[in-house]
Amino acid sequence: KASAKVELRKEGSNNALQTQELNAAGSWKHTFTGLDKYENNGTPIKYTVVEKDVPQGYTASVSGTMASG
Repeated sequence: KASAKVELRKEGSNNALQTQELNAAGSWKHTFTGLDKYENNGTPIKYTVVEKDVPQGYTASVSGTMASG
């Protein structure tokens, strides 16, 4: 079975906060939930998703926003 991994990171960071494996059984989708909106000092946190290990013949894409999912 083909699968791909995605990493959730804080914008500007190379450290994965969460990793999720995507596959056809899950419709190649995942929604990260329960995330902090603000740093301890009140600064809004911006997140980004990075695709890892995308199978040959597949194209990676990210959709949605932090506000709408």
